[in-house]
Amino acid sequence: INLLTLTAQAAELPAEYVRIDHIVAPRGAYVNTGYSPQWDTRVVMDVTVQGKAEYWFGCWDRNYNDGAFAFGNDGYGIYVGYGNQGGTFGSVVANGRRRVELNKNVVKVDEEQIYAYKTNAFSLTRSLYLFGQNRNGSLGVAGEQKTIICHGCTIYGGVWKVRNFVPCIRAADDVVGLYDTVERKFYTSASSVGFDAGVLPAGYQAVDHIVVPRGAYIDT
Repeated sequence: INLLTLTAQAAELPAEYVRIDHIVAPRGAYVNTGYSPQWDTRVVMDVTVQGKAEYWFGCWDRNYNDGAFAFGNDGYGIYVGYGNQGGTFGSVVANGRRRVELNKNVVKVDEEQIYAYKTNAFSLTRSLYLFGQNRNGSLGVAGEQKTIICHGCTIYGGVWKVRNFVPCIRAADDVVGLYDTVERKFYTSASSVGFDAGVLPAGYQAVDHIVVPRGAYIDT
């Protein structure tokens, strides 16, 4: 993928897809991204955290700290796997809308660095799952995991954006999933458990972006 190709791939969804605010992934529903992480992979997910046990994304070639790239709440702390390093540390990511990110060896929540592993070169063979972990070909979810609310997710291979997942509904059959604006491909749940649509309150509609004129701002 080169810069011209990425520039040509517009962020807008095709006409047959309707953007929504988020998708709801019940326990057992997941996306197989088809992308195998390596040492310089970066994953950013916009998620509304609801509990202490949620696996947002991950894969293992062998074990949780042996050929791994993963991030999630693990019941009593944050679990992250990075190559041949990994484990549970600190306190869980608090409930609420969060930006969770594993940028190579650096762990971030809401753009704040909370942990860093040693950088080392590796390439995994298993593909990354969203809303669970690809444990050498089998889906793994957190012990008390219920639903995961996802507002979007972007994956980078080095400096290149390789997946950009947008929550949406396929209008032809009302199937809920994630549309990847890089590959121009619609992803549904890879299991028999489907996704649910997340909606905004009555009177509101999700859009791709807002335009902020000079002088306009939000006091959070």
